[in-house]
Amino acid sequence: MKTIRTFVAVLALLASGGAAADQPSAAAQPSLLVASSRMDGSYARTVLFAMPARHGHVGFVLNRPTEVRLPALKSPVFAGGPQHADTLFAFVRAPQAPGEKALQVLPGLYLAFRESDVALALDRFAARTRVFAGLVSWEAEALEEEVANGLWHVLDADLELVLEGSVDTLWSRLISRAESMTARIQSEAQRVDGSMNKRVAHVTQRARHDIAAHRAQRTVPPVNEYLTSN
Repeated sequence: MKTIRTFVAVLALLASGGAAADQPSAAAQPSLLVASSRMDGSYARTVLFAMPARHGHVGFVLNRPTEVRLPALKSPVFAGGPQHADTLFAFVRAPQAPGEKALQVLPGLYLAFRESDVALALDRFAARTRVFAGLVSWEAEALEEEVANGLWHVLDADLELVLEGSVDTLWSRLISRAESMTARIQSEAQRVDGSMNKRVAHVTQRARHDIAAHRAQRTVPPVNEYLTSN
């Protein structure tokens, strides 16, 4: 009964049900979450692979290997997160679904979570499989709030990093990339704001000058003259 209950609970979490189309902001598609330098606690210096779920998001910590090893795998089992920690999940690189209920999360990447599907993946695709115990889950809008509060950087999903990323340097490499991207975006936003402020100041100054001149002639130009001529 426990296996059945776990399967139903996990299926409810993972079945997207069109959730991606309803997500307006952070991680609207499968993404990498890189813990910011502000993050503390158990998720400090972590990298997660996250995806939309039926009522929020689910994710797997990519850089927390355990001491547990399975005979078929070269890599250890990873601690994917605190929810359903007694359930094994397998990310599998394969041309087609490695099991009946396996979910495609990226082109060429599947997530197996039924025991039979995980066993099949280990038997047929062990060299292209990484196994996680447990996952992380967020309720609706919870991940968006964490991103807005600066706890996570969101990067495009990368199949190679999900399956083959070097766990020792994964966070340091990605935080450097994420912070560089953020700095460029902020710099561009400041440049655009500065340019816009100069344009507004120019239009305002000209409008004041022309209005004063027209008032002297007892006429006032229409407002849209400045919008169309500048």
